[in-house]
Amino acid sequence: MVFITRKGRVIQEQILECIEQEEAPISTRQLALKLGYAWHTLQQRCLELQIKGKISHVQIAGSHLWTKIQTTVFNNSEINTTLNSQLNAVLEQQIKKLTEELAQIKEKKDTHTENPIEETL
Repeated sequence: MVFITRKGRVIQEQILECIEQEEAPISTRQLALKLGYAWHTLQQRCLELQIKGKISHVQIAGSHLWTKIQTTVFNNSEINTTLNSQLNAVLEQQIKKLTEELAQIKEKKDTHTENPIEETL
């Protein structure tokens, strides 16, 4: 486990805030210019945040670009309600389809039993 100083944590929080405000990935150099820290300091803190799974990294043409990893928190009751309504809709469609197929089979059976002589001809 790597020990991070209080100042290191403050820098990490500043990095996260800055990255959250950006719509596009931001380079280490841009972070250094915005936050006023040395490039190497920010690169190290960004790598620590990447290891923690808070930001992602892409290197393009020598530039290190950073973006925030999107996490979504779901409410279990909302998920259950949505899944139940979708499941009910699918089940209703299947029941309707099977009922129609059963009615067609029954109709064919009734037709065949009424005229058994015609079938043999």
